[in-house]
Amino acid sequence: MHITITLYKEDQVALPCTEELQKLSDNEIYNKQRNLRHPIALYSKSLNTALKSLEELTNATRELLFSQENSVLETAKEKTKSYLLDLFTHLEDCKAVLKTVYPPEQEKELQKALRNFSSLIESFRKHIAIQANKIKHNQSEIRTITFHWSAGFSPGYFIESMLPNEVLGPDPEVHPQSNSAFSYAREIRKSICGIFFVSSALATAIREKTKKPINNQQRYSHPQIEKISEIIRLYFDFYFPDEIHKPNPRVELKNSEIKISYPSKIKPKAMPQRVRIKTTLAGDGYTKSFALPYFKEGQ
Repeated sequence: MHITITLYKEDQVALPCTEELQKLSDNEIYNKQRNLRHPIALYSKSLNTALKSLEELTNATRELLFSQENSVLETAKEKTKSYLLDLFTHLEDCKAVLKTVYPPEQEKELQKALRNFSSLIESFRKHIAIQANKIKHNQSEIRTITFHWSAGFSPGYFIESMLPNEVLGPDPEVHPQSNSAFSYAREIRKSICGIFFVSSALATAIREKTKKPINNQQRYSHPQIEKISEIIRLYFDFYFPDEIHKPNPRVELKNSEIKISYPSKIKPKAMPQRVRIKTTLAGDGYTKSFALPYFKEGQ
């Protein structure tokens, strides 16, 4: 995934995909033949649901700064689950949007376009899909984890699954060596970058069908993304230890602009070496052993 884009602080919603969809005339849209919503309605409804979940997650995790009570932790957990499932649904909905610009008699061309689009977004989709599928189909759970130190904190989560020898811990397909987690500081930024990347990839796929010219003067904006960006700027700076070496998603507010890029050359902030870690666990009446991220020997 590679994306570099500038978002302007304006009241209107203008993304790469919506720009391309608004260029289409009625005779270039085939949603009725495919029993789908109008593509603008389909994309907007899907995106709004995903962004609503992302905003609710951002607000819920911000509350962890003020309270670590069980009810606050449980809310963060549930909002994380909703965010993952809704974002995964949005990625699938984008394929349906692409279907609406192809008439039924061009099925072969549509399948090729879907393969190309899926290939473009595969790395981001895989990151979200594996978590969503673990939750939906593997009885995996979301567990919160928070790093604390004297001058700050960094909250996050991990996907808990059953490991060998009936041990519950970070799923090894999601978290390498069952020994890491995701910080909200990085995940929320990465999701914003991913949403724009997918919108841009979908716009490219639509343009390949319609042959419409690119508007190089287009100004992109989205008030909801602006709100989310402001919250993470104020409250979420620090990544987890293993994330320092991963590609850094940039979502940076500068005056009237939001700079979005992935990967970014800007280095993330590392937390102090001496920290306290708090995580949530829940027994099931039978499982007796738990593995926790960042607690293996040598860490």
